[in-house]
Amino acid sequence: MMYDMNPVEPQPKKTREVSFLTWKFALWLTRVTMYAAICALVADVTIWALSFATPHVVMPDWVFAPFFAFAIASGGIAVLTWSRSHGWPRTKVPISFKQFNGTQRVVLVALFALSVVAAITSDATLITGVPGQPGYNAATHQYYFDSHGSVTITTRARFLAAVALQTRAFISFAMLFTFAAVLILSGEYRARRSVEVPSISALTLPANDAPRWSVRALPGATLVVLASVIAVVGMSGIVGRVDRYLAAPRDVTVSGITQYLSAGPKVVFVFCKTNAMDASYDCPSVTPSDIVINSRANGATLSTYFDPSTDHISPRELPAVGQLVLHVPAPGEYRIRLTRPIAKGVFVAESPGVIARSAAGSILLTVLGIAGLVVGIVLLIRRLRWRASSALPVEMPLNWPPAT
Repeated sequence: MMYDMNPVEPQPKKTREVSFLTWKFALWLTRVTMYAAICALVADVTIWALSFATPHVVMPDWVFAPFFAFAIASGGIAVLTWSRSHGWPRTKVPISFKQFNGTQRVVLVALFALSVVAAITSDATLITGVPGQPGYNAATHQYYFDSHGSVTITTRARFLAAVALQTRAFISFAMLFTFAAVLILSGEYRARRSVEVPSISALTLPANDAPRWSVRALPGATLVVLASVIAVVGMSGIVGRVDRYLAAPRDVTVSGITQYLSAGPKVVFVFCKTNAMDASYDCPSVTPSDIVINSRANGATLSTYFDPSTDHISPRELPAVGQLVLHVPAPGEYRIRLTRPIAKGVFVAESPGVIARSAAGSILLTVLGIAGLVVGIVLLIRRLRWRASSALPVEMPLNWPPAT
């Protein structure tokens, strides 16, 4: 057998090149999502622990639902950044306990065990221990379980226990998914951070002119921040006006009340009720003869008329419908009384149309803020796309991605 005494050495593969901004964006997305996932995981554990408190701590949906949604989003971003291999085959998820020290490993193992046990036990208890979806009917002040239309009235204590259990179940799965996302993002961030990349000052401007409808980074960022502030101020004005409008309606009784009314159109609302769970609302009828409104200044009686628009509002989380309208000629104190008792109560308030018109300034600010925000983002994206057209490539080492 003949042997080649001068074997040809294999030539090293050429280092790959990746767009600078593409690499930077993937690195930034990985880092931001990783830190956000760590904060969310801490919040998940806190909410899970609070679900065992006695008496039960009831978490509204806006507290734990975002964490459950973020668990799915962070997992998707983790897979997305990992799959952005820029031409390299990725056969292994970048998870390795070698990158953590002893204390970090103990914490990770404890969190993983807690997430798995919490998810398994909470799911089993949720299936076997709750006879349906817990709910509360504000009209009848009843707590109940709804199992596909089969309603079971329950006590407040059992309702709170079921809500706490439901919160624990959702948060347990959120913990599990977020924990997995943190591991993937941590390994991917360490791998990407190990690559040498040029500084942003090394980038040269493209040879072609900047697009006409674009804006530099500083003015664009200023426009986005200013528009966001304007939109938030406008929305805060709308929310505050609505909250004040529905804050404390005064119930009119047979004995009568004295109420200050501003000039302009007003609506006589009646609270509705339900006779059974999941039934349609039953709204008592109110006629012009059922209510008497007199001015304290001159004793004049204000006329009421049937309201064809039937405005709907929900103060005190109870449904109310407008059945009569009246016009107040001048602001002042008015004596209001019923000629007969009416179930659930009657109150006089501003017309929703008047409230909407009074909030026109806040609505305009909101529209302008959102429009400015959209324009600022579009202009910045156009500038960024032009800037990226001649971005320097990143020379990737031969041993990237690193073995895990």
